[in-house]
Amino acid sequence: MRKVFVLFIVAFTLTATVYAQEYEPNWGEIFPFTIDGQETPSFWYSAWSPDGSTVAFTTNPKKARIHNGVLEIIEGYLGGVWLVDADGGKASLIYQNDEGALYRDLSFTPDGTKLIFSYQSVESSENDFDRNDIIASVNVTTGAYHKITTGWHPALSSSGRYICARKSNDDRHNGGEMTSSVVIYDTVTGDEATLIEASWDEIVYLGHSFLPDESAIILSCQDRYMTPTGRVYGDPFLYRIPLTGGEPEEIDVTDTEGFRFPLVHPDGRNVIFTEGPSLKMVNIFSGEVVNITPDGGGRVQFPALSSDGMRIIYRYHENSDGKGGTPKDIRIITLDESLFDEDDGPATAVESDVPAAFPILVSYPNPFNPTTTISFTLPDAGYAELAVYNLAGQKIRTLVAGELSPGVHEVVWDGRNDADTPVSSGVFVSRLITGDTVVSNRMTLVK
Repeated sequence: MRKVFVLFIVAFTLTATVYAQEYEPNWGEIFPFTIDGQETPSFWYSAWSPDGSTVAFTTNPKKARIHNGVLEIIEGYLGGVWLVDADGGKASLIYQNDEGALYRDLSFTPDGTKLIFSYQSVESSENDFDRNDIIASVNVTTGAYHKITTGWHPALSSSGRYICARKSNDDRHNGGEMTSSVVIYDTVTGDEATLIEASWDEIVYLGHSFLPDESAIILSCQDRYMTPTGRVYGDPFLYRIPLTGGEPEEIDVTDTEGFRFPLVHPDGRNVIFTEGPSLKMVNIFSGEVVNITPDGGGRVQFPALSSDGMRIIYRYHENSDGKGGTPKDIRIITLDESLFDEDDGPATAVESDVPAAFPILVSYPNPFNPTTTISFTLPDAGYAELAVYNLAGQKIRTLVAGELSPGVHEVVWDGRNDADTPVSSGVFVSRLITGDTVVSNRMTLVK
């Protein structure tokens, strides 16, 4: 048992996958964009719109601090949230205030109308460690702002209902300790549940991302130890943590030095992450790791994956340590289908003696052409409806509607609507409704 978790951790492994070797690791192409009246921006986190036509990103001062409740810009300019065409060009500011610095993670809502992001605010109380960390939304058309909750590094689930975020609490002034936690926030009910909580001195959280079926998150972290000479860091680990509780599962991965910025691919089988200066991908069933970028010559920071899982935008540094001020440029990598093995099967292929306590929904292959198999697991007998929607929320095809037995069910979608007409290429959402539960999964049709 690792001391950083109060729950027992079990290994999560399957037969090894053999990846195709056609893909050649590369640094991608420079993303050409400008900000009027600004020098080269300090580009931080980014996000793709659901249809892949737009990129949102945050900028921040080169140096800033919050001192005595006042934001002080030491070098650079006030940060904000921006939009730019996916082909590049002039960026447009959609949100900025004089109380925020360090604008962080971004996620588009499934309909593409809003962005979820976090930032530091100077609105504070001296004894609350979380005082500066706000999770909010902004309408990309009107600029309307809405505060959601506190925390930072928000990741949005595929349905847009759940937010996974980090929180910290400093109780040292009362003789306690400083703790860090990963929480799930329900945007519909306002409920919040803590998945993991540990001492700040014992663990470092490196990132988290939802599985497409919203059954669990993938969490990366590493042990941290305090010694008389300072902090010492242990090996990195990757975990699958169910949203409904239960035992976190350690994913058995071949040797690697880190799992920063983990991004779950829409296929539900692969996780993209940074290791040192490089961008890599791991299959969560086999543990096999492949390179997306070369191992030397640059450094990847703040990657964001498109909804179809085939493009990554990131901040590139020419120097390997990623330090030294403004990055060299922003780049986009286009992935190749040879990176993905369609023979792995869906996430539900994991053998377990414990019945699922919640519906599970996945599809494979994903991306697909012309057909994909949608697999779902029901914990109980009852009425279930499975339908396919476009990103505008319009129902395209009803695949299942009726009473079903518990267990695993599969249905093939042939890329046609209810009128038996082939649909165009794009991103679609399969949605399973059982009782009071709704789970969703994104699928990409590529022709």
